[in-house]
Amino acid sequence: MLRFIISDLHLNSWEDNTNIDGIKLFFEKLLKYKNSFELFILGDLLECSQGNYKEILKFHKEIFNLLYRISKKKKVLISLFNGNHDDYKLCDLMVDIDLKKTMVYNFYIEDNIYYSHGREFDPLFRDKESLKTRFLERAIKYFGKIEKKLKLNKNDIDDNFISNYYHKKIQEKAVNFKKNNGYNKVIFGHTHIFESNKNYINTGCMTLNNTDITILNKSTGLFQVFKDIEEVL
Repeated sequence: MLRFIISDLHLNSWEDNTNIDGIKLFFEKLLKYKNSFELFILGDLLECSQGNYKEILKFHKEIFNLLYRISKKKKVLISLFNGNHDDYKLCDLMVDIDLKKTMVYNFYIEDNIYYSHGREFDPLFRDKESLKTRFLERAIKYFGKIEKKLKLNKNDIDDNFISNYYHKKIQEKAVNFKKNNGYNKVIFGHTHIFESNKNYINTGCMTLNNTDITILNKSTGLFQVFKDIEEVL
């Protein structure tokens, strides 16, 4: 059996950033796939931080209908993971679009592999905080500490520097988490940066022109990563 793993779709109530065509194509291919499979969506299926949940349901009715039809297929299991942009609406979503054979997780462990959205590796978040909760203030304080620690001038800190430093911190926390807990691998999203190594897989995103897909062959235990849907099914 195959496990298809994606994350960070950010379905919102407008068309900006979301790769609607890519998501539709992937879901349509899953509908046609004849074998049994699992679908893991590792968080940020929704974009509730800047949009109304009910409006998102209406705006992406076609995509949610495809997801519903996938859930009705025989021998298909769906696992949804709470991400910081989902605003804990995934259980509501299950009921509102009548998803079948679907579970909602904060994290999941199987075969000593840890799955989550990845917000626990983000230095700007603490447990049980939503994106709306003082994000900007914490970001300013955090990067202010970086400035002092590295003796940088404000003019030296551009978007590229912040992005690289921030991503490096998340990488370090993910690797340390994996080692400290004795996991074989950690699978997460959140950063939108698709990457795979011996310690973790970051499942990337499905925004803009990205269609990042990770597949676990449960029979062999091997992972494959794809950036092109046409290569998958």
